[in-house]
Amino acid sequence: MTREVKGKRETEKGEIMVKFNEDSLLWAKKSLMKQGDSDLFPTPFEIEAINDKWEFVRNKLLEKDMILNGRDLEVNTKYHWVGGRRAIAPKGRLSFRVATQLDPIDSVVLTSLIHQYGQKLENTRIPITKNKVFSYRFKPDTDGHLYDQNNSWINFWKFSLEYAQNLPDGYILVADISDFYNQVYHHTVENELDRASIPPEIKKIDN
Repeated sequence: MTREVKGKRETEKGEIMVKFNEDSLLWAKKSLMKQGDSDLFPTPFEIEAINDKWEFVRNKLLEKDMILNGRDLEVNTKYHWVGGRRAIAPKGRLSFRVATQLDPIDSVVLTSLIHQYGQKLENTRIPITKNKVFSYRFKPDTDGHLYDQNNSWINFWKFSLEYAQNLPDGYILVADISDFYNQVYHHTVENELDRASIPPEIKKIDN
């Protein structure tokens, strides 16, 4: 038997099991249909199959628990990640990057979780109004875009020029961090999730 409180279930053994959010799952499916799952790979045909059989897929996912083991949607087990496929993708004329495409069901789940908890992370960031950070900002819309569609690249150059003109005797440092994402420690990511008050059960997915 389980006891359910605010989207979480607790077993008789005291295990906390977290349910998927139905609205976020639906948004994730629509986003993948409209925007695709990657700008480096063709959209997998399974995304259309998931859309065609959405009621079945949704109901099976809603039966699952996010953080524990199990993958077969036909069996009442608990969800775990399948993993993605990796390939070498060109980056410029003389370099390359390692690109990953998630399993289609994993893409739905991950996109759903970002939609569900992304605003908590956005709330911890330096506000846009301070004109200091010009990277993508979380702002999902009905067309499946996850980020604010305002042109932050133009704003970056606009305010960089303005700041430079106000410091005629200063210096400008230009840097490109190579292989950045692979160098980020999991512990650093976990600290940021804590700071954003992401539930500890969701943090376990990061591992």
